[in-house]
Amino acid sequence: MPTLLSFASGLTIPGEPMSVVRDWQRRSPVLSDPQLTRYLLAAVVSMAGTAVSMVALPILVYQRSGSPALTAALTAIDVLPYVALGPFAGPLADRISRRRLMVAGNFVSAAAMLSIPVASQLGMLTVPQVYVVAVVTAVSFVFTDAADFGALPALAGRDRLVAAWSMLSGSTAAVMALGPGLGGVLVAVAGAPWTVTVDGCSYLAAALLIAGVAGSFGGARGQDLSGGMVTRFREALSWLWSHRIVRTLTLVGFGKSLSSGVVLGLTVVYAVSVLGLSSRDGLIGLLYAAGALGAVAGSVILGRLRTACHPAWIALASTIATSLLVLALARPWPGLVCAVLLYALSSMAGQVSIVNGITYRQQAIPDELQSRVNVIARMIAIGGTPLGAVAGGLITEAWSVQAAFMAAAAVLAVTAAAAYPALRSAAREDPGLSG
Repeated sequence: MPTLLSFASGLTIPGEPMSVVRDWQRRSPVLSDPQLTRYLLAAVVSMAGTAVSMVALPILVYQRSGSPALTAALTAIDVLPYVALGPFAGPLADRISRRRLMVAGNFVSAAAMLSIPVASQLGMLTVPQVYVVAVVTAVSFVFTDAADFGALPALAGRDRLVAAWSMLSGSTAAVMALGPGLGGVLVAVAGAPWTVTVDGCSYLAAALLIAGVAGSFGGARGQDLSGGMVTRFREALSWLWSHRIVRTLTLVGFGKSLSSGVVLGLTVVYAVSVLGLSSRDGLIGLLYAAGALGAVAGSVILGRLRTACHPAWIALASTIATSLLVLALARPWPGLVCAVLLYALSSMAGQVSIVNGITYRQQAIPDELQSRVNVIARMIAIGGTPLGAVAGGLITEAWSVQAAFMAAAAVLAVTAAAAYPALRSAAREDPGLSG
């Protein structure tokens, strides 16, 4: 069977019958396009490096500082630049070449990451440098992500967008399931500084792949570029808020991220206090792996769900299902196996909700507003994750981790109830939107 790499490079596998290749291309509206596949491969390669460094960087900081607080602070860096710079990144990505912005961002991130092994080899590596690298890569991600939101619909077209997003999210989720384990092995074998090299090289590979994509990334060609950043941000925010279903799906995303922040932030605590595992037990990793695999499954089934159901009903059903599954996690179920299964199922339902909202939004937004509106929507959505983590920790301190999970389930139930009128109206007004 042809691999993703073979399609990205425009090659076939030696010995692979061309009839099999053509049959696979006919079945896959995404893999039949070498340029789109090359673009998706760039995202997967970059995510693979990120999955490795998300293990290596915290270990590196802890080894150098011995401080749990400094180590945990790396997590905040992933969110704060997006919230701070999103209003500028979205309009910028709609005004300049999205391809150049993405290539430049990946090259900057590669240089930052590769400075770590170089400094280590010279005996000059410090914790502040690691923090600077983390900030630089987080800032670069804000701008490359803004460009990506506009580029993918332009490359895939509206008719292939669901398939493209499902493949992308499923592939990256699979990488995130395997990457941290690989990162741990590499740290043990080569050391944390040299493990970061993998991420640096992945950014370089992603930049080269994106630069080689021949298709159009859309963008500001032929648009009226008058007006400042604030004006263009307000224009995008006004569009999002005036579109009832996009606004509703965005707020559903906030509720989802608020709940997931509780669950993700308390996974280790849950494993120890509810499942009775040791804090050093490697079996805790099964919960994270189950979540990643559930996300893969959610990405796979979304395409079929969209052919049969309106995205409004998918959003409602997946939110209710996630609420019930998180509530089930709050029960004192016997054994790790049951908990792993519930983690996988809740992640699957959550992934369906997330990708469904993103694909509908990208299908509805005009091209000239793609980056701006999508960045605003992501800012709103990811804003719930750190809030959920903090709230979950406080509830656990006051009561228990099970009480925190029950609160997370309640948030999702309230979200579904609040969104129901708008989603029902959307499904009735445009019943042919599925597919």
